[in-house]
Amino acid sequence: MSVAYLTLSGLTGILVFVSWLIIGGSLGGAALGYVLTGNLTMAALAARMAKVRQS
Repeated sequence: MSVAYLTLSGLTGILVFVSWLIIGGSLGGAALGYVLTGNLTMAALAARMAKVRQS
């Protein structure tokens, strides 16, 4: 596994995550993004954004 491949994979995961966040705009989208990216921080931010959007 090269650094370039890992970086590209990570960026792709974030792009997919953001796309689902925009499409879903919900905790479901955040959970799916977490599964796709494997990134706890991004999922936490998405969950917080979803709560703000709902309130």
